[in-house]
Amino acid sequence: MMITGSAGSLAELFFGYGAVAALGMAAVSPVAVTPLVASWFIRRRATALSIVHAGSSIGQLAVVPGLTAMVAVMGWRDAYIVLGIGLLVIGAPLILWLLRERPAAGQDDEELLGCSVWTAARAWSFWQLGLGFFVCGLTMSWVMTFFVDYSLGQGIRREAAAGGLSLMGGMSIAGSLLTGWWADRVGRRIPLAVVYLLRGAGFALVLMAGGNVAYLFGALAVIGFSWSATVPLTSAICADIYGRRSLGTVFGLMFAIMPIGAAVGSAIGGYLYDVTGSYDLSILMNLGAGLIAAAAVALMRSTPLFHRRTDPEPAGAALS
Repeated sequence: MMITGSAGSLAELFFGYGAVAALGMAAVSPVAVTPLVASWFIRRRATALSIVHAGSSIGQLAVVPGLTAMVAVMGWRDAYIVLGIGLLVIGAPLILWLLRERPAAGQDDEELLGCSVWTAARAWSFWQLGLGFFVCGLTMSWVMTFFVDYSLGQGIRREAAAGGLSLMGGMSIAGSLLTGWWADRVGRRIPLAVVYLLRGAGFALVLMAGGNVAYLFGALAVIGFSWSATVPLTSAICADIYGRRSLGTVFGLMFAIMPIGAAVGSAIGGYLYDVTGSYDLSILMNLGAGLIAAAAVALMRSTPLFHRRTDPEPAGAALS
């Protein structure tokens, strides 16, 4: 952020934001966070992962308006520099002080158990979960790329559309927390299938809403509830099925499927609009994709691909 704010040329801007900032974002992404959290929590793993990812959403909701105000007062350069200093002074010391790589006790319980990356990649469950992430990216890209333009075309004011997106962000926090809590009580597979079912149902509601703001807000609330819940539930399932030995690599490969879905969704959505002059077909595509992902996850076998030991959980690892 500091390099971006002080960039004096296009090359420096690309380096600061496109390279350094991107690496920093990757370092705190779900791919990096999942193995860390999974090493601390076993019985309440989905809840723990959901809290972490909900915290990320809360941070986004808090930072965006604050950063917008800072840009209005001091300009984008100084705002980025201040944000970078804050991350450096507050964020980095907190991580170094509060987090350890693994629990202090119970190291031999399950830490090194797990299957290889190759074994995971050959399992049907890997590709069923990967299909879910593809659909997650596909459907997310429609909202991020086309929703505002779709709303304007339905006669909805831009401010109302922005308010709907804010509602969706708030619902994503609730969805992440509630589904994580639910998954620790009934198993992870069915809650994740329900999340994808809600994603598809949300697009059905978008199609039915037309220019009705209240109905459209209801659709966004349903989509928002499913928005962030896919990542903690999928990462918890990965830890359950494949173990923690190669969890970072396995989940990283799976997570890389999501941006592919996003790219495909944006391209197809734009093409369908250019051809038909309407977003209806792309909305139907997202509806069907959500149903397919729900079916794929519901039919998935979640049996662990490694032999699990039965030693007691490390002290303090249960999240109450």
